[in-house]
Amino acid sequence: MRLYILLIFLFISQLPLRAQDMSMEKKLKIIDSLVYFNHLEEASPKIDSLSKWISGQKQTNSSKNAELQLLYHKAYINALLFNKSKSLEIALDLVKKSKQYKLPEWEFQAHLAVAGFYEGSTDFDKRCKEHLGEAYQLYQSYQLEHLYSIYCVRISS
Repeated sequence: MRLYILLIFLFISQLPLRAQDMSMEKKLKIIDSLVYFNHLEEASPKIDSLSKWISGQKQTNSSKNAELQLLYHKAYINALLFNKSKSLEIALDLVKKSKQYKLPEWEFQAHLAVAGFYEGSTDFDKRCKEHLGEAYQLYQSYQLEHLYSIYCVRISS
């Protein structure tokens, strides 16, 4: 009987966390749609609001992923608005945080984004190739086969 009560208590105590994750996921889907359909003016304040909310929460795997996804969107939006230096700064932060959180898929994507920003610069040979090399190392180390085609497109451009 005690075990049964304990199990019920544990399940009920996890409900607020699950509700927060679902709320966060719903907000992320809305932001994804706004960015996808280029409603950038509407997406930016929602990204800032959700980022602020996430920073005040306990860090979980889903909140780390959400934080990185929001950073990726910020970098993308700034690139579309021709704010390359801000976009590069955000993408470099994305590299740093994904490495800190030990999320190699995000780190791989971040290195490809940074390489894209350096692609048109005078530092192409040094910086762009450096980040493409980092992405390739992550691909090999973590068997990121499902992301390899993205790397191939980036390296060929």
